[in-house]
Amino acid sequence: MKKLALFGVTTLAIFSLVACSSSNTSTSSSSKVSSSSSSITKVDKFANQAQVGEAKFNIQNASGNTANGEKIVILDSLDTSLLQIGYSAEGFDGTKLTYIYVDGIKSDKQQWGENLSQGSVTLYSDKGNLKIGTHKIEVVQYDTDKESGTITAFNSQEYTVK
Repeated sequence: MKKLALFGVTTLAIFSLVACSSSNTSTSSSSKVSSSSSSITKVDKFANQAQVGEAKFNIQNASGNTANGEKIVILDSLDTSLLQIGYSAEGFDGTKLTYIYVDGIKSDKQQWGENLSQGSVTLYSDKGNLKIGTHKIEVVQYDTDKESGTITAFNSQEYTVK
């Protein structure tokens, strides 16, 4: 009975996240990504941004782990509305927030530190994160903990949807 209740709560939470998701806009360079139901603006907020700091950030799924130099591949499934991809991170300043962006759009912010942090980033089809092509997950720390601050740590990894 507890497992059934936990399953119900988890399912409700996932549907709530999908229904309540929002998107941010930016004045950075952008291009249109078309989908069958709508048009999604893909923002390249960090175009040509080099790595800043010594922090490490890697992503992994069944196809491999970027820590081992492997390319991450997600196989396209038209009925997938969201998918999670694993990450590992270390060497970040634990007194600063870490912002997570997918294709230049803020996805989350968390507190990571010097020690290993592991978790997952949720990719949404309605935000264009699961469209066929190459995508980028970027992690950033700012000196003021606000996006208007100066970048003190930056790292990114790519994944491909086929």
